[in-house]
Amino acid sequence: MSDSFRLLVVCTGNICRSPAAEFLLRERLGAGDDVIVESAGTRAMSGRGVAAPMLELLAQRGIDASGHIARQLSRPMLEQADLVLTATRRHRAEAAALYPAGVKRLLTLAQFGALARSIEAPGATGVIAALRELTDRASRSGSAAGGSDSDIVDPYGRSTSVYRTSLRQLDAAIEPVGVWTGTRRQV
Repeated sequence: MSDSFRLLVVCTGNICRSPAAEFLLRERLGAGDDVIVESAGTRAMSGRGVAAPMLELLAQRGIDASGHIARQLSRPMLEQADLVLTATRRHRAEAAALYPAGVKRLLTLAQFGALARSIEAPGATGVIAALRELTDRASRSGSAAGGSDSDIVDPYGRSTSVYRTSLRQLDAAIEPVGVWTGTRRQV
């Protein structure tokens, strides 16, 4: 078993939801060499940066996502990930079709949040141990993990209000890991 943990977040274009979740998870998990968080899109707008409204909302929180470059989801990315989090059930299905052997490591962000709430703060065991426990629970639960079927709204091309809603939904899904690490934000 590796000493690191690799999370992959997936949405459609990889310019709104998945990069926002990537940066929020990095912030909350203290991602670095031991926790690696990346993102990709099922129909990525490859080479583009984060959509301006989401970039601005993240910047208002002190998160600089200006270096993000959208990239297309690939089977090798799915193979390398310890856990894949998707913005919607459709993204989960698309990732499962691309890499069927990894289906037990695929959760929607809402499922992730529900499962993460069920895991106590890791304390001395560490964040990686908590993430591995979460992944094991997901694997045992299958697609019904956490029992939540909520999708994160796609804000692309919509009003700033919809971007805020999307970010609030991401916060709600990711908030439990902030409890683990003491980096909880108001949602």
